[in-house]
Amino acid sequence: MKLKQIIALGLATSVVATSAFALTGCGGGEKFIKDGKTINVRICKQGWGDAYFTAWASAFESMYSEEGYKINVVESSTSVEAQYVSNELELGDKNGVDLYLAGQCNTARVVKSSIDSGFAVAADLTTDVLNKPAQYFDEEQGIIVEESNTILSKLKPGFADQVLMNAIAGQPEAAYNGKWYTMPIASTTNSLIVNTKLFDAAGEEIPLTTNDLLALFNKYTDGKEITLNSKKTTVYPTVWAGQNAYNYWLSCNDLWYAQYAGESGWYNFLNFDNIEITGEETFGANAKNDILALYDKNQNIGLYSAISTMQTMLNVKNAVPGSLDKNHTAAQHSFLNDQAFVMANGAWLQNEMGGSYEAQARNLKMIKMPINSALGVKLGLDGVNGTNTDLCEVVLKKIIQGVDAGQSNAEIIQTVKTATNVQLTTEKVQAVRDARNLYYETGASSQIIVNAFSDAYDIVVKFVRFIYSDVGINMLYTFATCESAFNPIDPDAIDRTGASSFVQSISAISRQADARGIHTFARPGSKRNLTTVGTYNNRKYGGVDWILAMGTQSANPSGGFTASQLLDEELSRVKEILGING
Repeated sequence: MKLKQIIALGLATSVVATSAFALTGCGGGEKFIKDGKTINVRICKQGWGDAYFTAWASAFESMYSEEGYKINVVESSTSVEAQYVSNELELGDKNGVDLYLAGQCNTARVVKSSIDSGFAVAADLTTDVLNKPAQYFDEEQGIIVEESNTILSKLKPGFADQVLMNAIAGQPEAAYNGKWYTMPIASTTNSLIVNTKLFDAAGEEIPLTTNDLLALFNKYTDGKEITLNSKKTTVYPTVWAGQNAYNYWLSCNDLWYAQYAGESGWYNFLNFDNIEITGEETFGANAKNDILALYDKNQNIGLYSAISTMQTMLNVKNAVPGSLDKNHTAAQHSFLNDQAFVMANGAWLQNEMGGSYEAQARNLKMIKMPINSALGVKLGLDGVNGTNTDLCEVVLKKIIQGVDAGQSNAEIIQTVKTATNVQLTTEKVQAVRDARNLYYETGASSQIIVNAFSDAYDIVVKFVRFIYSDVGINMLYTFATCESAFNPIDPDAIDRTGASSFVQSISAISRQADARGIHTFARPGSKRNLTTVGTYNNRKYGGVDWILAMGTQSANPSGGFTASQLLDEELSRVKEILGING
């Protein structure tokens, strides 16, 4: 039987079982089952819900029905996050949880808990999981089958950097280097989502660059009436959730910087890859100057241009009234009900809102992030070192259009030459192509963690090896509408044919040839961990969340930040931390 048929049978079984499978601990007292056959689980219920886990659990229980293995979900809620999980792991053998699907509890935190406790609080899954093949139940043969490759070989590029400790020799964390104490679950794409219905009604084009985006925002500042469904409707550039989800804009800001700096430049900023340290594991004079340059608005044009653009995105005059007081569901309600052109959001939007807004969701499309227009100037796309910024923008857009149309670098060079008389080099076209292929990936926000003291460890290992099989990967996509952090062995394993146009637009971004997801979690134990540097790294300054403060700039100028003010404060803070006077 072909794998696709096996998956279909598995899904059918899971769907039937889903309605009967109970989350035994949700909303009530804890009900641990310690019979040697049951896995006790806590789940961080994020935007994509927990139906995928119910499908996994039902399929797993069917696989091992003769052995009587069971899954007991003690809790599925938004509270199963870093501090909560760390506290329980530090209980050691007094912790009744066997398996966590934890939110925001990364390897660095797990290692810190281990050092503080004096013992490894989480199991190292290198040998028993990563270096073993995944396994699933073959319905036709009636047996459990092992895949041909190891689970580690299926991991998508970049995820190891988020998970593996990389501490400098001599630090306590170095004892945990190279061990898999956490494992990623989903590969979730964040970007701008557009309401295509509004763009069509207003006769606006989908933005290709940040200048395009700024023009759209400036045109519709304070809202403007357009004709929609034969009626006048006031539309705003965007809407965001001032209460709890305004940091979705970071997917734009960070990616705009990465587009400008290049993928390696982004990771240097994130991990201090190119920053030298002295033998005392501190930063010397040259290293300190290199760090200052990363935060200096006059030296790091990429960072300054990214934050400047986001300043406009966050201006309350450009958002649906009341955005400062909305939570994420209220903001998404406004977006789905045709009040805003764009919203920064993620793949989970459909799961959170799709059931109640099925018709409206058909108008949504996630787009590739518009390219930072400053990149065109940096590359000198006008042919005269970037002095003609308008021409740089024209050429940048033509390159983007060529990339999206599947043209080769040579074809793009010829198209630009014919249209503008600018002679491009292959290197410049490739730089734009590389920027266009970057996307913002947030997979490290949810992790598998196994209690080192679990009395059901062997069963947990079997379960984890199942969820990373092609069958398990397809269940994640089907029930959570998000991609896995692991690639299926069979390219046809994931059945995307029934997905909505919105979900398919998300998959198209991450699955395109040469797509590269940038990650935003500093590598565990990287040189950045030697110091906590400044506002941008912490997202706060003086107790004020700078993203939200930018959003209130127009309403309360004395309490907000401009991009220039932010980086001035940032540079001052960096100097203070590094012990630099003046």
